[in-house]
Amino acid sequence: MPEAIFIRHGHTESTIEGIKGRSDVSLSEEGMKEMLMTGLLLSTQTSLPDRIVASPLIRARQSAQIINSVYKNSLPMEVSEDVNELDVGDWTGKAKALAFQEYEENWQAMHAESFESAQKRIVRELERLGQTGSKKIIVLSHSILMTLLYAMLPKTEGLPEMIPMMNGCGFVVSLEPVFQVTALFPDGILEEMKEMHLV
Repeated sequence: MPEAIFIRHGHTESTIEGIKGRSDVSLSEEGMKEMLMTGLLLSTQTSLPDRIVASPLIRARQSAQIINSVYKNSLPMEVSEDVNELDVGDWTGKAKALAFQEYEENWQAMHAESFESAQKRIVRELERLGQTGSKKIIVLSHSILMTLLYAMLPKTEGLPEMIPMMNGCGFVVSLEPVFQVTALFPDGILEEMKEMHLV
């Protein structure tokens, strides 16, 4: 069964306060270490990935390159605009967090992308990934887009309705017969989140 592992990029080096949106910032040293650890975790799984897809933003592409460096034979890498972060427009650098109700009511006035538009493009990407012939694809993306995706997809029993999108972590999406969140990444992260009262 083909699947995509959506992973949030590593911690960034940025002077931007609050939401970074599509600001193109690089990984910090901490973020590089996070991505190396993520790559090592991925490389220990029984079935290895056969492709990496990244958002066009530098922090996602750097994360993909670091993960790819773990593999003896480099995986094919590609960039997809459809896994780019939500374009939050005038909220960039201003808000510390995104109030979803306020966003829904004001996205046009703030020159931002609608949730509907972002959801359409991520579904388009899932459809494309399902047609590549790959069995396991690593997707390096961003917190708000991943939150929208996680919220809209059905989940296997036992998974929470929502999770925090932490750097180097994410979730697994089955690409057939239906799009569904089947697990969190890495294994055991759900128990850690429960201990920290995050879910």
